[in-house]
Amino acid sequence: MDFEFLLPMSKDDLLNRTEAGQYVVEEVFPQRQMPDRLQDYRKTYKSKGPSAILTCFDSLFSMLCHLKNLDPELKSEAWSIILTGIEDYVDHLPAILDNGNMNSHDRNTNLNVLKMNSYILCQFMEQFESDATKPTILVVPTKGRTKSRKRSNDSFDWETEREKGLAVLCQIVHLNIHRLWEPPIVEEEFVNLITNCCYKLMENPGVSRNKTTKEAIFDILGAMIKKYNHTLGASLKIIQLLHHFEHLVSPLAQAVEKFVNQYNNKSIVSEIMREIGRIDGADLSRDSSGTRALSGFLVELAERIPAVVLTNISVILVLLECESYSMRNCVLSVIGEIVIKVLSNEGLNDKQKKDRNQFLDILEDHLHDVHAFCRSKVLQIWANIVNEKAIPLQREAGVVKLVIGRLQDKSSQVRKNAIQLVTSLLRSNPYTAKLTAEELKENYEKEKAKLEGMLPGREGDNTDTEGAWLEEWKHIEVCLREVTQTLSDDDEEEEEEEMDVDNHFDEDETIQQIKQTIYTALKNKNYKTALEMLVQAKKLWSDDPLFINIRQTDSEDNDVTLDHVKCLKELYKECSASVSTTAEEENNPIVNEVTKQQVLVQYLKDCLTFANQIQQAVPVICQLLGSKNISDIMGAIEFFVTGFEFGVSNSMSGIRHMLSLVWSKESNIKEAVTSAYKRLYLTPGGSNKRANAHVIVSNLTALLSGATLGDATSLEELIKEFVRTKELNASVIQLLWETFTMKLPKTTDEESRTSLVLLGMAAGADLDIVRSNVEVLVREGLGPRADKDFSLVRDVCLALTKLAVNKVKAGSYSEPFRFPQDHDIFARLSAILVSGVMNLDQTDWIPMAEQAINVIYKLSEHPDIVCGDIIKSLANVIKSTYAQTAEGDNGNRPDSQQDNDNRPDSQGEQAPSTDEPEPASTDEPEPGMFLYCILYCHTVSSVKKSCHKLNHSHHHSL
Repeated sequence: MDFEFLLPMSKDDLLNRTEAGQYVVEEVFPQRQMPDRLQDYRKTYKSKGPSAILTCFDSLFSMLCHLKNLDPELKSEAWSIILTGIEDYVDHLPAILDNGNMNSHDRNTNLNVLKMNSYILCQFMEQFESDATKPTILVVPTKGRTKSRKRSNDSFDWETEREKGLAVLCQIVHLNIHRLWEPPIVEEEFVNLITNCCYKLMENPGVSRNKTTKEAIFDILGAMIKKYNHTLGASLKIIQLLHHFEHLVSPLAQAVEKFVNQYNNKSIVSEIMREIGRIDGADLSRDSSGTRALSGFLVELAERIPAVVLTNISVILVLLECESYSMRNCVLSVIGEIVIKVLSNEGLNDKQKKDRNQFLDILEDHLHDVHAFCRSKVLQIWANIVNEKAIPLQREAGVVKLVIGRLQDKSSQVRKNAIQLVTSLLRSNPYTAKLTAEELKENYEKEKAKLEGMLPGREGDNTDTEGAWLEEWKHIEVCLREVTQTLSDDDEEEEEEEMDVDNHFDEDETIQQIKQTIYTALKNKNYKTALEMLVQAKKLWSDDPLFINIRQTDSEDNDVTLDHVKCLKELYKECSASVSTTAEEENNPIVNEVTKQQVLVQYLKDCLTFANQIQQAVPVICQLLGSKNISDIMGAIEFFVTGFEFGVSNSMSGIRHMLSLVWSKESNIKEAVTSAYKRLYLTPGGSNKRANAHVIVSNLTALLSGATLGDATSLEELIKEFVRTKELNASVIQLLWETFTMKLPKTTDEESRTSLVLLGMAAGADLDIVRSNVEVLVREGLGPRADKDFSLVRDVCLALTKLAVNKVKAGSYSEPFRFPQDHDIFARLSAILVSGVMNLDQTDWIPMAEQAINVIYKLSEHPDIVCGDIIKSLANVIKSTYAQTAEGDNGNRPDSQQDNDNRPDSQGEQAPSTDEPEPASTDEPEPGMFLYCILYCHTVSSVKKSCHKLNHSHHHSL
C-alpha cells in the first residue's frame, strides 16, 4: 500500500480526499458491527503486528465515531487492543529509526503506522477524558432505597490507563522520530496532535493533583518544546488555558519552571511575558477571572525563576499603566520577588544596583496608587522586602516616612498593612535592640563632639595634598590642549576615532573602575586615549554628576573641548584624593581612627533618625486603638507590644490605652489584649521561679504606678483574668504579700501600697487570697503605719470589701460573710477614725473614712453599734476640741474687744478699727464638726442601703 496518511484537523477530513495519494476512510461501519470489526482487528494484529492498523484503520476509526454509544466493556476492550498495539510498535521503533539503509517506501510505511497509531491513541484518550469529567448522573431512588451512582465500568480505571497512554506518548517524543520524515523535520500537525491531547488532559483539575500524570505531561511538552519547535505554540496555549481554567495557575508555572531548568528553554518565558504584555488593558479589566489567573501565574513564575523573569521584565512594565488593579498588583509583586531573590545580594554590580533602585522607586510611587487594593498590595510587598532584609539602608528612612502617611488612609485594609509594615520595620531594624530616642541622642551628640575634636588637626595635610595634585595637573593640562588642538584639525579622522571608541571598556566595568582607568591613562601620558575614554564614559554614564556639565557635540568645538578638559581635571582631582587617602589610611593609624569614628557617628545618626520616625507614628497608631475596625485594633496592639519590647520612648502611652480594650465585646480583641499583657508583663523568660516572680511583680507595679482610675479598673479586670487562668501563680502572690509587709529589703511605702492594691485586684477572682491573710492585713495595714498613712488604710479597706462579695445562685440564699463585732478590724478602724479626725494635714481621711464605714457595714455583725460608738467618740473629740478652742480664743482677746462683744447688736455701734486683723468668729463651723457631719450622713446612708439589700435578698429567698 503506497499512500500517505495526513493528520486531520477534524474527523470529517478523513472522509474526503484533497490530495493525490492521500489516505481516506472508505466506509464508517455501523455501530452493530463494532464487536465483529474489533475481533477482525485482533486477528489481523496477531498475524501482521503493529502494521495491522494500515488495513484495519477504518474499523478503529468507526469505533472512534461511535465511542460515546458503545458498551463500556467493548470500549475497554478496544482501548486495551489499541494500547497494546502502539506499545509493541514503540518497542520496535528505536531499531527502525537506527536503520540507516531504510528506503523511502519503508520510511513512508513506518511513518503512516506511527501517525495512525498516534492519532487513534490520542483521540481515544481525549474521548475517555471527556467522559470521565462529565457530571455524575444521580439516579433518584425509590422509597426504601439509597441513592446510587451510574458508573460506566467498575473494572475500567481510567486514571491508571491514562498514565499508560501518556507513558507511550512520552516514549515516542523522546525518540528521534524526525528521521521518518523527509526532510527530517516533524510536521506541525503531528506536534499539535500530541500537545493538544496533553492540554486537553490538563483541563481536568484531577490531573493537576496527580503528580505522576502531571509530570508525564510536562515531560512530553518539554520534549516538544526542545526538539520540535513548539515554544511559540506552547506560550500561546498556556495563556489560552489560563484565561479559561484558573486551577492551572500553579501547574503551568511548575511546567514552565521545568522547561527552563530541565530542558534549558528560557525563550518560552520571553514569549509568554511578551504575549501578556500585548494584551489590551480594556480586555484585562473586563475579564476579571482570566486576569486574576494571568496575574497569579506571573507572580508564581517570578517566585520560581526570578532571574529569568528579570531579563524580560521590561515587556510587562507597561501593564502598570493599565486600568486593571489586579494586573498592576501582579507586576508589583513580580518586582518584589525579583528584588528579594535576585537583587538583594551583597555583590551587585552597578547595573544591578541601578535596576534595584528603579524597581524600589516604582514600589514607592505606587504607595500612592489610586486604588486601595494596589496600595495595600504594595505595603505587603514592602513588608516582605523588610522581613527578608532586602531593603537598602539608605532607603529605609524614606520608606518609613511614606508608610507613616498611609496610617491615616481611608481604606481599613491599607491601614492594616501599613501598621504591619511599621511593625516589621521596627522588628527587623538593622540598628539596635533598644530604640530609646533620648539615649540615642545623648550618645550621638557625645560621639559627634568627639569626632569634631579629631578633625581640625588634619587641615594642613589636606592643603599639602591639594597642592601636589594641582602641580601635576598644570603640566597635564598643557599637553591635553595640544592633543585636542591636533584632533580638531581633521574632522574625518576624529569621526573614525569616535567610531572605535566603543572598544576601550568591558561591559561589566563600573563607573569607578572607568574613572580609575582614565586617571591611569593621564598618569601614563596617554592623553588621546584618556579623551576617547572620557567620550565613551559619558555615553555609558550620562547621568553621573561628573559628565552632566559637558556640552552636546553639536555645540561649538572650543566649548566642547574646554568642557572635556574641565571634566578631566575634576576626575584627576577626585582620583588623586582617593589614592592619597588610601595611601594615608594604610600608613597613618590616626586616619583609620577618624574613619571609624565617622562610621560610628553616621550609624548613631541613622539610629536616631529611625527612632524619631517611629515615635512620630505612635500617636497615630494610638488613635487606631479606638477604631471601629477590628483589623486596626489588632495591628495597633501588635505594634505597641513590639515597640515596648524595643524600648520606643512613648510606646507606654499606647500600652496604657490598650487597658480599656479588656472590656471589648469582641472576643478576639480581648484575647489579643490579654496575650499582649501576658507577653509583656508575665513572661520574664528566666529559669528561676523566685527571680521570675520578682520580675513580674516589678512589671505590674510599674504598670499600676501613675495609672488613672479608669486604667486601674481595667487593670483589675485583667489581673482577675490572669488569676483565673493561673498566669499569676502562688509564687507571685506570695511575693506580693512579702512586698506589702515590707519583708523584702529596700521596699518603699509606695511599693507596699501598690502590692496591696494588686492583691485586692487578684482577690476579685480568688477570695482566699485575702480571706486567708486577714490577720496580716490587720497587723500590717491597720497597725502603726496606719496612723500616719490613711491611703494605706483605704487600700486595706478596699481589699477587705472583696470578702463581702456573695455569689449566690438564682433561687437560693446564703448568709453573708461577717466578722464578730469585737474583731480587731473594727477596733483598729474605730481608733484610726477617731484619732485622725482632727489631723487636718492628712487630706486622705475622708476617702479612708468612707471605705472604713463600707467595711464595717459589709463585714460586721452589728455595724450600727460599731458606728454608734464611733459617732459618740467623734462627738466627744470634737466637743472637747471645740471647748479648748473657744476657751483659748476668749483668753487671748483684749478687754475692750470682750466689752464690744457684750453690747447688744441693736445699738448699731461699731468697734474701733485697729490695724491687726480680727480673729475668726466662733460662729463659723470647725473642721472637726464638718467631718463629723459627713461621717454621720454617710453612716445613715449606709444603714439605709444595708436595709434595702437585706429586704431585697429576703424577698428573693421567699
